[in-house]
Amino acid sequence: MKRKMNLRAIVGAAVSAATLLALAPLGAANAANASLDLNQAKSKSTITIGVNAVNGAGTMEGHKFAAVKVGNYENAEGDASTGVLSSVAVSTVSGVKANAATALAAAKTDLSITPTTADAGYEDNPVGEVASKWLGWTGTDSSSNNGTVPNGWKGNLRTFVTELSNISAFQNLFTTSPAGTATATGASVNITDLTPGVYVVEDVTASGATGLTSTSHKNSIPMLVSTGIVMPGAAPNADLIYNTLGTQALGKVDLKNDAPQVKKSLDTDGGVTNDPSIGGTLHYKLESKVPLTTGYSHYVFTMVDTPSQRGLSYGSITGIHVGAPAPGGRDLATSEYTVNDAKYTTPANSPSTQYLTIDLSPSVRSLTYGDSIVVRFTMTVNDEATGGALENGVTLGYSSDTNNQPSHDKGDVDPSTGQVTNCVPVSSTCQNGTVTNDKTEGSTNTNSKTYFRHFNVIKEKKVDGSALTGAKFTVTASGSTTPIKFLQDGNGSYKKSANQSAASATDKLSVYDSTSGVANDTVAGAPTSNGELMIDGLADGVYTLAEDTAPAGYSSTFKPSIEVSVGAGSADNVSGFANKGDTWGLVEANGKKYVSSATNTLNDVSWNTTGTDHSAPNAGAIVVKNVNSVSQLPLTGGAGAILVLLVVVVLGILTATLIFVRRRLGANDNANAGAAIKA
Repeated sequence: MKRKMNLRAIVGAAVSAATLLALAPLGAANAANASLDLNQAKSKSTITIGVNAVNGAGTMEGHKFAAVKVGNYENAEGDASTGVLSSVAVSTVSGVKANAATALAAAKTDLSITPTTADAGYEDNPVGEVASKWLGWTGTDSSSNNGTVPNGWKGNLRTFVTELSNISAFQNLFTTSPAGTATATGASVNITDLTPGVYVVEDVTASGATGLTSTSHKNSIPMLVSTGIVMPGAAPNADLIYNTLGTQALGKVDLKNDAPQVKKSLDTDGGVTNDPSIGGTLHYKLESKVPLTTGYSHYVFTMVDTPSQRGLSYGSITGIHVGAPAPGGRDLATSEYTVNDAKYTTPANSPSTQYLTIDLSPSVRSLTYGDSIVVRFTMTVNDEATGGALENGVTLGYSSDTNNQPSHDKGDVDPSTGQVTNCVPVSSTCQNGTVTNDKTEGSTNTNSKTYFRHFNVIKEKKVDGSALTGAKFTVTASGSTTPIKFLQDGNGSYKKSANQSAASATDKLSVYDSTSGVANDTVAGAPTSNGELMIDGLADGVYTLAEDTAPAGYSSTFKPSIEVSVGAGSADNVSGFANKGDTWGLVEANGKKYVSSATNTLNDVSWNTTGTDHSAPNAGAIVVKNVNSVSQLPLTGGAGAILVLLVVVVLGILTATLIFVRRRLGANDNANAGAAIKA
C-alpha cells in the first residue's frame, strides 16, 4: 500500500553530489589512504537533515523523518589523519534487493535506457549499479547529480529514487525504520546510531502531529543520503570519524522550503495607474515561483482569485512572465495556461461563488524550478460594487504528495465554492495551506484591497437650518467640463455609473424627498431624511459640486458651486472629504485637509470623515444653504463684497437714470419755452 500523507511538509533535496550518492571510486588513492576494516565500523553514523538558511526559522519544527537502508559499504579506503574517504564500494541490502531492481528497471524505462535489465556484473546489485554508473561526476551520467541546483532534483538518480519510493512494499519499511523529529524552531533532525551505508530518507510526519507550527509546506520528495563511517580510534572512546568523501560532506542534507506560495498586490509597475471608481480599471499582480515537480507525472498549480463581494468583472490577462524580469525570462504562450472567468462575469452570483481561475498546470512541469512567476491581469469595477471596499484575495491549489497524484495536469475547481478539489489528499492542504489571502485587512498583501469614495450633502434653509427638498446637483471631475452620470440606488442615494452612456444614468442628483415615492437605499448609512444626498463610487481626487436646480421658491441666481476633495480618511477604509467655500457664503469651507486642484498639495490637517465603509454618512456632511431673498446673503466675506458692489452698481444705475431723466425733462422744458416765445 502506498504511503498516504496529508501533511504539507518539507521538500527535501540534496544540494550536492555527495548527499545523493557519492560512493563510487574517486580515482587514484594518495599515499595516506588505507583500507578500512568495515567489520569494526560502529553503529554510530548519523544523518542530519538541516534547514537552508534562506528559508528562515520554523521550517523543521514538528517534522519527523525516517531512514531505510538500501546499500551497504564495501571495501572503503580513506585517510585516517583527515577523516576523508577516497573510495567506497556499494552492495545492495538483501531486504530491498527486489524492490531496488524493480525501481532500476522502471527508471531505465522512464529514461529510455536500453536494455532495462541489469548491467553486466550488477545482476544481483541494483544499488551498486546506480552508485557505479549513475553517480554523475564520476560515471557516464553527467547531468544527474553534478551539484547544480536544478540537477539535484532531476536526472537518473532522482528517477531511480522516485521509482523506489513509489513501491508500496518499500514504503511499508518506513514504519519500523530509524527516525528523528525536529523539536524546536529552526532545529535540525538527527537520525542517529545508524550502521554506515546508503539510506532513503522520507518525511513521515502524521497529519496534525504534535509540535507542528507551520501548515504551509509540501510533503518531501524521497532523499538518497550516504552516511559517514565511525571507526574505533587508537585510544579508548576516541572514535575516528570519516565524514567526507573526496570533497563532499557525508550524512547531511539541506532542505529547501518548497511550499508554493502566491502573493497578490495592486500592480503599479511601469507607472500603471489604478482607478477604483465605478467603471474604473484595476491592475493586479500575482507573484509565485515554479514549484518542485520532480516525481510527478501530473501536477496541479492553480491560482483562484475570489472576491469578498460582488462588484468586480474580469478584464483580461495582460501577461504571464516566467524567469528573470523583462527583457529577461519569457512570456508564457496562451497554450501554456488556461483561464476560467465565468463566475466573475455573473454579478448575480453570491460572492462565495465568484472566482477567477488561472491554471498553470499544463506547463508548470516544463518550467525551471525556482523561477519567478508573475501574472498580471485587469478587472473593472461594475455597478454591483457596494460599501466602498473592493477586495479580492487569491489562493493556490497545488499538488502535495508524490504518492497521491492527480490524474491530469489541470486544477479541478468546484463550481459552488471555487476550491481546487484534485490536490491529493483533498483537505485544507489542497488550496488553503500555503496562500496569501487578502480578504482580511491587515494581512501581508493589503495593497490588493482598495476603495472607491463617497461624500455627503445636506440641503437646508439659510434662515433657520430646516431641511429643503427639490434641489438637484451635478458632479464634475477636475479637468473635465462634462458632469459625471450616476445611477440612483435609492432616495437621495447615487452611485457613479460604470456605463456613462446608460439610459438609466443621470447627471442630475436629487436630494432625499420623503414624498418622492422612491425607496430608500439599503446600503449602510444611506440617506433617510429630507435634504440628504449621498454621492458614491468616486476615485480619490477633486470634483466640482454645483447646484443645478434650486428648491422651489428659492433663488436660482445664488446657487453654490464648490470644489470637493475626496480620499482616505483616518484609515484607508474610511472615506474622507474636504471642500472650499463658495462665493455666496452658502457653503462653509470645513477647514480640513484639502487637495488643491491647482497645486495638488495637502494642508496638514485632518479630513472630515464619513465613517467606515459608508456608515454615519452625515458625519461632517457638506451643508449647502439656499436663500429666497438677497437680504439673506451674508454681509461679510465674498458675498458681502459682492452685495456692496451690487448696491454700488444699482445706485450708480439709479443715479445715471435720474440724471438722464432730469436732462430729458430739462430739454423738454427748454423746448417748450422757446416755442412759447416764438408764438
